Amino acid sequence: GGLGKTTLAAMAVNSTDVRSYFDHILWLNLGHHVASRSGRNNLTYDMYLGCLRQLCIQLDISAENFHVQAVLQKGDSGITKAAKLVQAMEKAKLDMVNAIEGLKILIVLDDVWNHE
Repeated sequence: GGLGKTTLAAMAVNSTDVRSYFDHILWLNLGHHVASRSGRNNLTYDMYLGCLRQLCIQLDISAENFHVQAVLQKGDSGITKAAKLVQAMEKAKLDMVNAIEGLKILIVLDDVWNHE
């Protein structure tokens, strides 16, 4: 932290060339929520949908497909839960792909933490 990465990113996206190339420039603040000690991301289904909703707000498009749905049922095994959550995240990703199809979008990931 404190090295000016956000300022550098802001300067880059404010250049005329970048602004004219992309239809939209979006900022996604990840914060400590996705901090990883293991090298693997720890983004949960809820956090993933929250990120997609943030992008929808910036794009001024409907976020109705990006609300937490009850995908798990009582009695689901650990493997079943994991598979259902991956499937739900994949569906949300495809919904977002369909929503932004044809647009040139730059997403700036801000406040990304790595403990190494």
